[in-house]
Amino acid sequence: MELFECTSSGLKPVPVLKVALPQLTARFTGLAEGLASLKRNDEKMLNLTVGSVFASRWLI
Repeated sequence: MELFECTSSGLKPVPVLKVALPQLTARFTGLAEGLASLKRNDEKMLNLTVGSVFASRWLI
């Protein structure tokens, strides 16, 4: 499934992504909040180890 289309002005989200965006935003916000709760107050950085396929498709 393609989520973006290439145009001369850059990437544009396809309609299905526009519909799913509020749900995706809420889930990523929840993930960020969950990860933030794992941090100790004295730490400035959270190290996260993930598989290479996940990293290349979702984090980069």
